[in-house]
Amino acid sequence: MSDEQNKLPLWKQQKDSPEVAELQAALNSLIKRGLLEGKEITEAGYGRQTRDTVRKLQFYLKEHNFTSDDRKEIAVDGAYGPKTSEGYKKLWKELLPTPAKMKQVFKNAVFSHEIKPKSTVLQILHVPVEECAPKYNYGALRPEYSTNDGTVVSEHKHEGLDIYAPVGTPVHAVAAGKVTNISTSRSGEGGMQVSLTHMNGTRSRYLHLDKIKSGLKIGDSVAAGENLGTIGRTGFAKGSKTPAHLHFAIETERGKSLNPSNAMQIAYSVFEQKRRMVAMLE
Repeated sequence: MSDEQNKLPLWKQQKDSPEVAELQAALNSLIKRGLLEGKEITEAGYGRQTRDTVRKLQFYLKEHNFTSDDRKEIAVDGAYGPKTSEGYKKLWKELLPTPAKMKQVFKNAVFSHEIKPKSTVLQILHVPVEECAPKYNYGALRPEYSTNDGTVVSEHKHEGLDIYAPVGTPVHAVAAGKVTNISTSRSGEGGMQVSLTHMNGTRSRYLHLDKIKSGLKIGDSVAAGENLGTIGRTGFAKGSKTPAHLHFAIETERGKSLNPSNAMQIAYSVFEQKRRMVAMLE
């Protein structure tokens, strides 16, 4: 956009600009909320669609007494000037709670996606590792390999998800549950690990840990998102070619492996939505 175009009032900028696009997005959000009637704006630049929608906004502001600080009337002319801008800001203050309340809402929110994951009976309400998303490798065929101590691991299907992150990265419980198994051994298949049993009987398992949370013991109740320990490279992970990672698995009461991929993808998607929304309010 040229300097000459940039000097024009917003409502005279016929060409597309970031400012006009931002206004159009805001107006479209009011349409989606049902505060303004009509179709969403699709044009580039401050054209007829935008002008008509601004008129509707101005009428709404006048009708509901969202006037400027000096109490001067807002003209219903489709021109988004200072008076309309002041009234619009007052409207949004009424629509939105305080930033502190918003942050708390998003941090504690249970999105509709979290209620009924389709691929597993366990509700994944918190991601196991906040810093990194999983490699969705459930069911992948693993070729035979030998560990550092000479143990030969035969070809098998991978019954879990691997989440690669540096040693020491925190690991969190994906849902509320009770600690039903802890292994502090750094050898064996899973190495240092924690298992939780959840209300519906399913178990979530966290393998190859470097450390387990101090004081955590069998029988303890944990909440979704509570720290269980940190990522490591213990067990067979130490002897494989893979870097430090968490092996996350879900099983039925009888030990049958369940594929958590779909539920985990949804959980990470929701987690990122929350994180972006909270960041916007910092």
